[in-house]
Amino acid sequence: MAKKKLFATQARAGDVAGIVRIIKRFSGVNLLLPRSEDSIYHHLADFFVIREGKEVIGCAALTIYSQRYAEIGSVAVMEDHQKSGIGRMLVHEAFKRAKKYKIENIFLLTYVPNFFKHFGFKRIDKDSLPHKIWKDCLNCKYFPNCNEIAMIVPVKDAVL
Repeated sequence: MAKKKLFATQARAGDVAGIVRIIKRFSGVNLLLPRSEDSIYHHLADFFVIREGKEVIGCAALTIYSQRYAEIGSVAVMEDHQKSGIGRMLVHEAFKRAKKYKIENIFLLTYVPNFFKHFGFKRIDKDSLPHKIWKDCLNCKYFPNCNEIAMIVPVKDAVL
């Protein structure tokens, strides 16, 4: 039997438990920042997922701050599905959404910059990012001693 084609789709309320599971798994090993179930519900419109059957196997979010900036975050793929192109599919979906809304730049904060370099992201100083992004940082257990790496790419220059 042929394997079903996987694709990114808008997250639904029924996906929240799967998103929480994935984020908890990777925040537990300091590869992602933790997010509460309430936070995910509150930002559900930002999230998109890849499912295998009914199981969420990958997730990401694109948060729009202005026409100039959007942030991709919570990019994670379950271990048994890594190295299969799912992470790439999630990043592509983020760029597709950014283009739809005519966003100029996508930035991110990450512990794994090498993955994002493949898409054209370049390191930047965190202080060059818009101040409104820091509202999430204020509630983080690592603030103000964050060691995440800030990266950005103009949407038109992305390597897809």
